[in-house]
Amino acid sequence: DSGKSTLAAELMVAAQKAQAQVIVWDSEDKIDVGRLQTMGGKPEDLLLIKTNEILRGGEMLRKFVIAVKDQDPQAKILLVWDSAGGSQSRTHAERELDNEKHAQPGQDAKEIGSVMKMLVALINKYPDSIAIYIANQVYAKIGFMMKGDAASGGSKLEFHSSYIVFLKRIKVLTKQVKGAEVKTGIITRASVYKNHLSRG
Repeated sequence: DSGKSTLAAELMVAAQKAQAQVIVWDSEDKIDVGRLQTMGGKPEDLLLIKTNEILRGGEMLRKFVIAVKDQDPQAKILLVWDSAGGSQSRTHAERELDNEKHAQPGQDAKEIGSVMKMLVALINKYPDSIAIYIANQVYAKIGFMMKGDAASGGSKLEFHSSYIVFLKRIKVLTKQVKGAEVKTGIITRASVYKNHLSRG
């Protein structure tokens, strides 16, 4: 609850206004089409992927991009993955909780790495026509001698990013409604980091 999906919605609306095709991979099943419409977007024009399996969602993204570019080679595309941290490997998805054979450590990160390589290949195949927004969660490292923060899904997301917008919720806004405190919004601090891949 720091504004990641709100930022994604703002980008989707801006992309649609610029006549770009928006492809959304909603791995957390929480896209609010009513809110998107209120913000000026057109939910009916979205190409929507609903799965939390990393490789399956990545393959669907790839097929959508190729289909859009086959139909219109000049098409501009915004890919939105909300969120990488809400996605999981097939091994994790299919494993029974009481199964003593645990999924391979780092499997989510490996599969996210594969999707990132595929996205880079699409960017190379269709230069200057694809922008990508990937939301992710950061959590505090817990345990003996553990310090700092870690991101879900390993370091490939950060490595392949041109810009990283780090959002941190600093306050919840509320008001009294019929004697009860109701959340009305949040105040978020955004820090923007330029990565080595950025030309700007």
